Amino acid sequence: MANSIEVILNAGSGSHEARDSREILEKVFRESGKSFGISVAKGDQISRLAEEKAQSDCEILVAGGGDGTICSVAEAAREHGKTLGVIPLGTFNYFAKNLGIPLELEEAARVILEGESVQASVLDLDGRLVLNNSSIGIHPAVLLTRRKMYRRWGRNQLSAY
Repeated sequence: MANSIEVILNAGSGSHEARDSREILEKVFRESGKSFGISVAKGDQISRLAEEKAQSDCEILVAGGGDGTICSVAEAAREHGKTLGVIPLGTFNYFAKNLGIPLELEEAARVILEGESVQASVLDLDGRLVLNNSSIGIHPAVLLTRRKMYRRWGRNQLSAY
C-alpha cells in the first residue's frame, strides 16, 4: 500500500537537525493514523527524490526545508497533480509566512493533516516554477556572496543579510 503522505526533508535546511525534525514528524503523523514516509536528502538529491515520490500514489507531497526545497518539491507536486504540504525549516521561510503556515514544526505538520488546501499563485518562468521571486542584476550576485558567508560563518539570519 502506498503512503498517503510522502515527506522530503532537506538535511541542510536552516538550523534544524534533520534527525530531530524527522522524529517529531514521525510522532505527529503516526498519531494521525495516516500512512506516511519520510525521506532525508541534500542538494540535487531533493529534486530527484521529489520526482520519484510524486510518481507514487501519495496524496500529499511534503517539503520540509527552506524556500528552495519547497520550490523543488512543489515543481514535482505540480507536474504530477499532488497536493503540496509545507514544513518550514529554512532561514526565512517566506513562502510559508505568506501563506500563514505556522513556523513551529508540530503545528505545521498538524496543518497538513487537518488544514484546508489553499491555492497559491506561482510563476512559470521559462519552464521553471517560481514561488517567491525571480530577480536579475545584483541580487543573484548578493546571493552567491551570501553562500560564501554561510560556508565561513554558518547559516543564520545575521549572515543571511
